[in-house]
Amino acid sequence: MTLNVADRVFETTTTQGTGTVNLSGPVQGFRSFASAFEDSDKIPYIISDDTDWEVGVGTLSEGSPDQLSRDTVYSSSNAGLLVNWGSGTRNVRCGPVADLIYHRTENKNVIIGKGSATGSGTLHTISMDVAPLAYEVGMEIVYACPSDVTGAVNVNVDTLGNQALKRNGQDLQAGDFLEDDLIKAYYNGTHFELLLPTRYSDVGVATGDGEWTHRSSAKSGWIFEQGQSLGDTSSGADLEGTAYQALYAFYWNNISNDHAPVSSGRGASASADWTAGKVLTIPDARDRAPFGAGSTWALGQTQGSDSIARENLPDETLSFTGTFSGSGTILTKSGTGSNGVENDDLADSRISRGLNTASTNNTVSLSVSGSVGGDTESLGDGVAFLPKGIGMNYMVKL
Repeated sequence: MTLNVADRVFETTTTQGTGTVNLSGPVQGFRSFASAFEDSDKIPYIISDDTDWEVGVGTLSEGSPDQLSRDTVYSSSNAGLLVNWGSGTRNVRCGPVADLIYHRTENKNVIIGKGSATGSGTLHTISMDVAPLAYEVGMEIVYACPSDVTGAVNVNVDTLGNQALKRNGQDLQAGDFLEDDLIKAYYNGTHFELLLPTRYSDVGVATGDGEWTHRSSAKSGWIFEQGQSLGDTSSGADLEGTAYQALYAFYWNNISNDHAPVSSGRGASASADWTAGKVLTIPDARDRAPFGAGSTWALGQTQGSDSIARENLPDETLSFTGTFSGSGTILTKSGTGSNGVENDDLADSRISRGLNTASTNNTVSLSVSGSVGGDTESLGDGVAFLPKGIGMNYMVKL
């Protein structure tokens, strides 16, 4: 609950012991707690006499008399515990409490949630300038990373216990922060969520987004799309564990089983298949260029070849220069035409000259010599057909 503060609130009390104090009314020239606050407000207080003192937060209960509980003690003359008041009159003020005031740097700047940290690549132990009493939704922490991050990170703020430090709900990866990088995060009730981008900034990048790169290894939080299989721990996939679950769901929901197949077929949902230990195999972008998806190319589909089959080559007309010779049978008809061949069939045909006019079927010998014009190539099974390109890796965001 947010604390309430007001100026010139000053009363006295004669209550003894360690419990709730009865307020006796305002000191001359000041206001009462009831006139400055609402019933049940949380209020920082200071109680003191000539010897002892106590600083904390209490709750106002309006009545006859008005009362102030002593809920939390920040500091006191009794080693930070409730003071057991004896007889006499004490002052009760709503006043500035050091633990509740923004601390400024020597340059008068305010850094909310500032602390210092020690630790390893996976655990950050943080000591805040003002130690919090509990984790609370919305609280912020700001500190310099104590060591290069090597994997998923937990933070422990002033011995309150370990809490995960995440980015967009995902565990950190090796290299996300290096020693002395600034880390700023807020507590959302379940873990600390980063407010600043990691060293490899993914601002505006969502799971499944891709990049072409000359990197020989994928950057943190990404993988190369090279036909690997994804799955839960112990699924037998190439890449196992919760770090890959979001990407598993992305492929499951966006690319058909034809091009991102799930072992033993897809079930009711990506979540169900993941839980069942089914493995999903992603497309392989190696040695391929991207094409716009549409009626010819489905999302994730791979097709095409780096050569043209001989039967798919276009026809080509070749020219010949030279002479013919050879042998064979030519069918003729007897008649009154020149050389025993009817004029309608082979009139003026040079090949018919010299044929035996007494026979209807004649044999002629032909020979071919010369050269064939045009380009020639040994076709084999196909012709290499690779456009000019450059080798790159394709990586996708986890």
